[in-house]
Amino acid sequence: MLEAREWVFAQFEGWKAASEIKDSQDVIADLALDGDSYELTQSFGSSLANFFKFSEVRLTQGPRSVAFSPSPYLKCERSRIRRPDVALREGGLPLT
Repeated sequence: MLEAREWVFAQFEGWKAASEIKDSQDVIADLALDGDSYELTQSFGSSLANFFKFSEVRLTQGPRSVAFSPSPYLKCERSRIRRPDVALREGGLPLT
């Protein structure tokens, strides 16, 4: 699992160099893994984004690959994360 995360981080560094986005929390990762790597990674469930330090990780089964795209979610003013549950609260602040 750590090997997969290190591989994703290395791929992100390459993508980041050609992108205007520099914070991994501003990015969604579409990750494909096969075999045991997929099974283990899938077991993280909703914690997967935290483990990989991305806004969201969309996991599929297949040959190992990853693609990155900007996150459409609001950024929480407290935690600085982008997630689907961040919404504008009283006072107009985006919070979880």
